[in-house]
Amino acid sequence: MSVLFETEKGNLVIDVDHRKFSRISFQLIALCYLNHWLLSDFTDFTKDVSIKSPSTAVPSNIKTLLENKEFKDDHDEDSHLAAPGSVEFTGSEDEFQFQINLSAKQSSQVFGRVAEGLTVLDDVNKGTGGLKILHCHVVYDPFSVKGFADQRKNEDSLSVEEIKSRLQSQTPSSDDSVPVEALALELLGDLSHYQVKPSPRTLFVARLNPITSENSLEVIFARFGPIKKVQILAGKKIRYAFVEFVQQEDAEQAYAKLHDNCYIDGHQILVDFSQSTRHLQN
Repeated sequence: MSVLFETEKGNLVIDVDHRKFSRISFQLIALCYLNHWLLSDFTDFTKDVSIKSPSTAVPSNIKTLLENKEFKDDHDEDSHLAAPGSVEFTGSEDEFQFQINLSAKQSSQVFGRVAEGLTVLDDVNKGTGGLKILHCHVVYDPFSVKGFADQRKNEDSLSVEEIKSRLQSQTPSSDDSVPVEALALELLGDLSHYQVKPSPRTLFVARLNPITSENSLEVIFARFGPIKKVQILAGKKIRYAFVEFVQQEDAEQAYAKLHDNCYIDGHQILVDFSQSTRHLQN
């Protein structure tokens, strides 16, 4: 069986011996169907040693399915030399967690291997160890697991603020002006790269009604001062816009009046500064 983890550094495809490790395999597949690690960080990085998935309690619905199946894991009695990219189970009956080894080691707990994405691991090992999971996918399911499609986590269930909060630690420290909302939108598939930098006079506007036009936005925001540019972008998941004022103080006034409770064409919109503008207020 195979699962794929989209990360901000590239994809990791993990192959698992589901015949030998049927219980672990079933849990991993079910958690990936649920997209359980949406926007979660790998943890416990040790350079040249390993990196671990976020530890998660096995959901009750997965436990119920396991009780009705005769699954087991046949770990080796003796340890053997596992190659870089080997994957070990480090959880328990109630907690699921796996570890990806960054170098060769002796182990009896290996249940899979990274089939694609060794360059991602190399990049992680050469850096600070940070690696965020964007999405989880099932590539090959030998169990034909059913019943999780309507429970899958996705960005539609998260507000832009929630996404931004989860991404705060991933904002590049070398450039404090990179807007977190732009990185969030890149992860949603709506911007080509996180280094989209609205000017300090630019407001980010989201949750727009499909009928809202650039002209109507300009009329509404022009009450606070001259507008240089309004651009509505239709992303894969959401509709959003950038409203750029001529003067920064006008953008600040518009934010103060509209960020809390503003409805346009029946939709309660989100109005926010880019991070580079917000820090000027503090």
